[in-house]
Amino acid sequence: MYIESLHIQDFGGTKNRDISFDDRINIIEGANESGKSTLSAFIQFMFYGFSDKGQRRRYYSWGSGSASGTMTVVCEGTRYRIEREHIENTGDKVRIIDLESNLPAFEGKKPEEVFLGVSGEIFSHTAYIGQTAGGYVGGEKLSASIENILFSADENVDTTKALKRLDDARVVLQHKRGKGGRIYELAEERDGLIRRLDAAKSANSGIIEKEGTLRDTKSSIEANEKKLADHKELLEHYENAKAYRTYKKYRSLKKKAAELEALNDALRASYTYEGFLPDSEYIEKLSALEDEIEHLEEAAAELNREIDQQRMRNSDLFEMSLFIDRVNERGGIDEVVGIFKRIGRRKVIMTLFSVLGFIFALCTGVATLLFYKTSEAVLVYGGLVTLCFLLIGLIFVIFASRQKINANEFLAELDVDSRQDFNEAVNRFVADENRLSLHNSRVRDLEDRYNKILRTKQEKESIAFSEAYRWGKSDHMEALRKSKEVLKLLEENKSSAEKYALARDAFKAEAEVIDPVAVKEALGDRPYTEDVFDMDKVNEALREKDFYTKTTEYLKQNAAELEKELAVLYATREDPTILNDRVNELSSVISSLTAKLNAYIMAHEKLCEASEALRSGVSPRLAETAGNLLSRMTDGRYCSIGVTKELDMKYEAQGQNRDLEYMSAGTRDLAYYALRLSLIRLLYKKQLPPVIFDESFARLDDRRMDNFFSVVADENMQSLIFTSQTRDARRMADLGIRFNHIKL
Repeated sequence: MYIESLHIQDFGGTKNRDISFDDRINIIEGANESGKSTLSAFIQFMFYGFSDKGQRRRYYSWGSGSASGTMTVVCEGTRYRIEREHIENTGDKVRIIDLESNLPAFEGKKPEEVFLGVSGEIFSHTAYIGQTAGGYVGGEKLSASIENILFSADENVDTTKALKRLDDARVVLQHKRGKGGRIYELAEERDGLIRRLDAAKSANSGIIEKEGTLRDTKSSIEANEKKLADHKELLEHYENAKAYRTYKKYRSLKKKAAELEALNDALRASYTYEGFLPDSEYIEKLSALEDEIEHLEEAAAELNREIDQQRMRNSDLFEMSLFIDRVNERGGIDEVVGIFKRIGRRKVIMTLFSVLGFIFALCTGVATLLFYKTSEAVLVYGGLVTLCFLLIGLIFVIFASRQKINANEFLAELDVDSRQDFNEAVNRFVADENRLSLHNSRVRDLEDRYNKILRTKQEKESIAFSEAYRWGKSDHMEALRKSKEVLKLLEENKSSAEKYALARDAFKAEAEVIDPVAVKEALGDRPYTEDVFDMDKVNEALREKDFYTKTTEYLKQNAAELEKELAVLYATREDPTILNDRVNELSSVISSLTAKLNAYIMAHEKLCEASEALRSGVSPRLAETAGNLLSRMTDGRYCSIGVTKELDMKYEAQGQNRDLEYMSAGTRDLAYYALRLSLIRLLYKKQLPPVIFDESFARLDDRRMDNFFSVVADENMQSLIFTSQTRDARRMADLGIRFNHIKL
């Protein structure tokens, strides 16, 4: 397959350009920035489109925001035109036209699928040799693609993906640990069905057992009902008689209760005064008032006794209190003492004057007696003077006596018998006054409390009177006594009425459902009193009735429960045959899937082995082909190279394997070119592609270049050599090799 021509409509900075190519060697020569790289990129674009946004931004037309063009290729003798347009925000449009019929061909397929059969990445690592990467191939990913192509003739059929799909298919059937997958789910379903099958078998056994139990239960019910019928007549007579007695008892109790209630109403009415009837609260209030009044009387009596005792204990203060009161009436003890002293002083003065008067009278009398003989006048005047002094002495004696009387009167006013008593009373006046003050304070306090209690008692008596008056009584004691009697009478009557009412209510529910006419008709002429029955027989019949009734009721409940259980079992039971068939079906499916699982596991193992064997086989083939090519390019100097599974290369030198890094740059490029040509022969199954060399020979000297051109000329494929050097065309011409020289 080769490129015949191309037309660049819009691509990068190039517009409306046509170029034609030879089917073998083409040298496209041009200066830097002349469009060589754009042209090589356009060729890749026509086959593969843009690989990323970076390429789109770089090669969109600078004016239109798109990239478009056509390329004519010859494949197996047929000419095809590839038309491709990539518009921004719209996408890629590509079609292949068969130029013989001028009709679209290979619809739905991409150009690389039709003409090359490899991806753009494989193309870039084999048939496109750039200007900076040298011939380096690059490893594990390309190695995997090579493996895929060799294994299935399709790069996209990835053996790794195939292995993963096998493993995924195995996981779908069964997880590695066995806990999951279709087989596990079916096994779980089968185990569940087996459990359901066991449950269905058990349920059928249970149904049979419960049906037998139900039949036995119903038979026991029939037997019990027959035994109950044997006692029916006696018990019906007894029950009717008992019902009639109950009815009559109820009527009697009802009547008595009504009479007592009426009597109670009459008593309440008779003891009600102006709408008021004593109650327990009223009695409690009167009792509380009576208790309070009694308590207050006791407290008043106690205080009265305490006041008397206080006065008796301090009876000696009574006389003292008179003295103290009179002293205080006269201005206090100091004033009284001052008065008494003044009386004493006046008495002393009067006594002194009386003594002086008597002394002077005595002196004048003696003088008169001595000198009366001298002159009669001396006797007269001397006698008068003596008489005057005597009179003065008597007057002062009288005055002195009066002061004594005044002192005695003063003591009498103070209720003191003598001056000594007065002095003693004065000496203890302060102490006695304090004792009296304390005594009077205590007495006053007791009297205040006493008076307060009397006032409280009067208030309580007033309240008690008001309460008594509410019921028309004038004395609260009488009201309390009478209200207690009335309340007791009413409560006794009420208690009796309630007893009969309780007895009546005890029979009420039973009596109200009794139809006395029907019961009486059922009894007929037969007696209904209790003494007409043989109670032993009746009790025996009642016991048997109670026993068989309860037993029958219990059996009926059991029968009902059994019927419910059977209904549930009938509704939920499963057919063991259907379940067994489903279990067998699942077992068959599980066996089939298990066989498929084993096949997947075996296929996975074999594919791993085949992949490993294929990889192991590819490396020697590449090493042999690349070694032959490198030997021609290096004049036989390097004829043995090794290629790893990851497409790394080694060469033998001095008996040792060395990396290509030890070669010169030019020789290393030739080694990679040889490997690329070997890969092209190996990978491109449909047809050999055009090989693009973009400034690839800068590091080759003339000899290496000549050898490489000779090898390329012998290869049955189109070569497109892009260069900015004239050397490439010159060397090609010197070698006499035919080539198409295109200058840009």
